Amino acid sequence: MSLNHITLWNQCLNIIKDNVPELSYSTWFTPIVPLKYEEKALFLATNPAELARIKQQLVRQKETSDLFKPEHFARDLEIQLQNVWQAYLLDAGTCT
Repeated sequence: MSLNHITLWNQCLNIIKDNVPELSYSTWFTPIVPLKYEEKALFLATNPAELARIKQQLVRQKETSDLFKPEHFARDLEIQLQNVWQAYLLDAGTCT
């Protein structure tokens, strides 16, 4: 059987239905209609080894990315916002 977005969603629904109250299930999950799953997502859902490899790659990248270092991220964001503000002030002076 080929795994497509509808089959995958129905498998998820079976798990959800067994783990949430019926009223919650019928209110929040029954109305959801799966539209599409990208090919890569389906591939990763059926290939745990590849998914694990990607997760390990993300863990390694997390160690060097400023996004995961809040003090660096905040400092860089503050600098960029100051640059935007200065550019705005310069433009505001020339638009009069």
